[in-house]
Order: sequence, then C-alpha cells, then structure tokens
Amino acid sequence: AWYTTRKSKIASNPFWSLELPVYRMPNWRNIFTSVFMNLKPGGKLKMGPLWDFDLGFGNVDYNDNYITEGFFLKDEAWMKRLFEDPAFIEKVKQRFLHFYNKKDQFTHELRERASYLQETQAQNYERWETLGTYVWPNKVYFETYDEEVDYLVDWLDERMEWLLVAYQEL
Repeated sequence: AWYTTRKSKIASNPFWSLELPVYRMPNWRNIFTSVFMNLKPGGKLKMGPLWDFDLGFGNVDYNDNYITEGFFLKDEAWMKRLFEDPAFIEKVKQRFLHFYNKKDQFTHELRERASYLQETQAQNYERWETLGTYVWPNKVYFETYDEEVDYLVDWLDERMEWLLVAYQEL
C-alpha cells in the first residue's frame, strides 16, 4: 500500500498522532489552510505544528464542522491515500483508544483550566462584550462563561463517542 511503501520517509508517529486531534476538533482550516508538514534535510516528513483551532470544537456555523459526527479530513487527497493502508488505520485506532481511555481525565483537566481562567475570562468579557452575542462565524453563543465551557465539554464528549464507533468500523 502507498503508506507502507513510504514508511521510511515518514516520521514514526506524527501522521496518525496529528490526525486524531484534527478529527477530535474538526476545523475546516485544518483541511485546507492550517495543515503543516515539515522536513529537515536528511530527516523524515513530520506533521505539525498543531494550531489555529478558533473555528474548531463546533465553533463555526458553516461547512458542517459544528456537527459531532463525520470525518472531515479522511477523504482529502493526501489523507485518503494514508487511509488506504491497514497499518495506518490500526495506528490511528490505537492512538484514539489511548485518548479515549483518558477522556474523563481530559474533561477534568479542561474544567480545572476553565476554573483557573475565571478571573481572566471575567476581565475579557468585561472588555469585549461578546457573551450572549452572535460573533461571526460562531455556531452557538451563550449568556455565561460556564455555559460556554459546558458546551465545549458536551461537544467533545459527543465527538469522542461518535469516533469510538466510527473507528471500529474502519
């Protein structure tokens, strides 16, 4: 398969390692404009760095990226080739299960960090009065910071549950 014959040119884990965050936090930019690869002379092709998630996590009102179901990258030309290889798919599944099994820990850390930002978020929303206000291109908006955090946690949980089933079917 394409991936198998080119393994020697691709770094050991960045492709399946990066693929998972992109799927966990769909962002149309990660498909077309914010996907980076790097290659040091004599080295292997690597994915990354990860960045530009302002339109991820269901936070965009177009391209269906707010929906918790669906693959957003798998059928793009360069990833499609990787997903033709069973070894690549197996690595993606293993990497996903690693994160899925830590989902509760991840949610706990997310809520801890949201709590840590209480004072800062209050200052932010005092300066930029965006709570309860539609700001393009956000799909949803809430009256409180806590509602924003709850939406993120719920969205991620739904996304992870969908991915659990979807990866088993690959």
